Amino acid sequence: MNMLLDKGADINTVDKHNRTSFFFACLAKTEEPSRLLLDKLIEKGVGASEINITTKRGRTPLRQAAAKGFLSVVKSLLDLGLTPEMINAVDTVKGRNALHYAAFNGQIEVLKVLLEKGADASIKDKDGKSVINLCAEQWAFRGSKTFEDVASILIDLDPETARQDPQLLSSAAANGSKLILEKLHKAKADLTRPDRYGWTPLLLAKRFQQKDATDFLDRQIGSTNARPTKFETSSKDLIISEDSLTLTFKSDGK
Repeated sequence: MNMLLDKGADINTVDKHNRTSFFFACLAKTEEPSRLLLDKLIEKGVGASEINITTKRGRTPLRQAAAKGFLSVVKSLLDLGLTPEMINAVDTVKGRNALHYAAFNGQIEVLKVLLEKGADASIKDKDGKSVINLCAEQWAFRGSKTFEDVASILIDLDPETARQDPQLLSSAAANGSKLILEKLHKAKADLTRPDRYGWTPLLLAKRFQQKDATDFLDRQIGSTNARPTKFETSSKDLIISEDSLTLTFKSDGK
């Protein structure tokens, strides 16, 4: 790339999808290519809107750099004076922006910088998922502590959305995050609410042997709340008593 630059290659041309070389550099595994190109663009006096040009699918270099955790590049782009509209711009496929992808990938330092520059954490994607919803989902999938740090910041920003997110509660319990459980409790989240598979936070904490989370939940709701309290069945051969505590089997079979 250095040789091409030395030979005078035009680094700000676009392809048929409106993508620049800088955009592709923001997809690289390391930050160096995007850093080099961005410095060259700034040196040439290229404006912020041209550097952070939007592709035909609504993607921007800022969005891609945020997803990769390229902190230096993100800072420099924001220092160019990107407008709130540029910072919060969403793509046309999933309706997600730079902040969404920073949270989705657990890029805590990038997330902090974006929020400082006015990124809107309330924007929802096309599936109706907010930044904190995406963080909770990926925390459950990846289990990395960096998602705990992201969640902690986002709960403080929007405790109501956090309170209503069952996945965040489950992820905190399964990963043993007493910090997030305490914040959710303070936000008046229902600590007994089961996830879509029927697992309560206490059951998850016990299942994954998360002692601190188990102790905290035990103190707040009591271990008896996690035990079955009645029978339920869809079988025609099982008759449940009125108090739901007794089963009677009525069938000619064994």
